[in-house]
Amino acid sequence: MSISGTCHCGAMHFTVNAAPTEAVECNCSYCSKSGGLWAYYTPADIVVQTSDADRIYTKSGYNKHHFCANCGCQIYGTSPEWSLDGNHDLEKVKIGINVRLLDDFDLSTVRVTRIDGRNMW
Repeated sequence: MSISGTCHCGAMHFTVNAAPTEAVECNCSYCSKSGGLWAYYTPADIVVQTSDADRIYTKSGYNKHHFCANCGCQIYGTSPEWSLDGNHDLEKVKIGINVRLLDDFDLSTVRVTRIDGRNMW
């Protein structure tokens, strides 16, 4: 069952092939300030309908954070397949959607894992 999400103003939309069952809350400098709650998918599992409002922020060049220029919502991010054990696959891409933007979705059904990205990355 696919599920969709939008930014606050509706300028950006995305659809994933299945509702998330788990998500990651990271305390790195970016995630803690943007307030995202991330569920990860492969590029084949997500369709993003971009618009002129799509903007990208990147500090490292690896992680690309897409946000809406109109309302400022952090929509999704693309990144390499980072690994908690340090065996990163920089060629394999994953997409993290901001679960908080899913429409008609009960966040209480998602298991949240908190990671210490502030000290890990």
